[in-house]
Amino acid sequence: MHTKNKPPLKIICVLFSFLLIFSSIITDALSGMMQDIKTVLKNTYALVTEEENSIQIACVGNSNLYSGFSPYDLWNEYGYTSTICASARQTIEESVNLMQKLFSKQKPGLVVIDSDMLFDHNPRTGNCCKKSYRIQDFLLRARPAFLKQDIESIYSILKSSNFNTHGYKYSSKICKIKYADYMHKTDTAEEIAQVNKNQMDRLIKLCRDNSTEILMIAIPSISSWNYERHNAVAAFTDSRGIKFIDLNLLYREIGLDAAQCFRDKGSHMNYNGAKAITDYIGNYIKNSYSIENLKSNHKYAYWNDNYQRFTAYKARLEA
Repeated sequence: MHTKNKPPLKIICVLFSFLLIFSSIITDALSGMMQDIKTVLKNTYALVTEEENSIQIACVGNSNLYSGFSPYDLWNEYGYTSTICASARQTIEESVNLMQKLFSKQKPGLVVIDSDMLFDHNPRTGNCCKKSYRIQDFLLRARPAFLKQDIESIYSILKSSNFNTHGYKYSSKICKIKYADYMHKTDTAEEIAQVNKNQMDRLIKLCRDNSTEILMIAIPSISSWNYERHNAVAAFTDSRGIKFIDLNLLYREIGLDAAQCFRDKGSHMNYNGAKAITDYIGNYIKNSYSIENLKSNHKYAYWNDNYQRFTAYKARLEA
């Protein structure tokens, strides 16, 4: 009976070392590639190309904002031009830099600031949906129709002519969740990190130096908000003379169905949620600020044309 000669231990060690090195190289390359992709997407969503001196309302924040506010619906209902300077997990420092660039070409009468940027992590109380909804969310994301929507939304923002969504990320996905009241009233306030207060004060000063009014909002988000944060932001804005709307407390007034208005596990709005929020904010702006309705201004006729393109864009993605 013959036995095969086993390879020397030295050769096994060399092969094993080679595999480790090769694996490390591939992992680093993929990691770098993913980081580059994330950077491109962040820059894409963060600053949309607009006609010079054409924007009345500039919105700045993170993914809660670009998922929960629709510039074309604001235009169609109220005749206000707007743009969104927002990206995933956008910091206040990044927002300051973006707004400096925006102010070099735009003179908005109002800046809407997403207050979620004041906090670096989700609430420690663990506001989140059950595991079953997370699985449902994953399966929804994997559907070809919704993958197509994600790709199309990026492309529409990248386009610098004819039509873009002005920073809004469209999604018709409905992640049906069982709503739980995450806004339990309390007198407790979560502490805002001093560095975040300092950066927000920089952003506020930048807006005021450019003679722009400020409105701070909190977009509904089960995973990233609670009453402690509401109290903290209310105290912060009050001490600085800034108006603050916490939309997490206004589901009924807005007309939001919490079980139907999210595109994921309670974090980001879908289009129906964004449209309702935009209408509420638009009505508030109409009654609180002196911003001109430009619907009948021929210089902005392209907004009417592009709204029709946006309608067709939605219909195509929902087909």
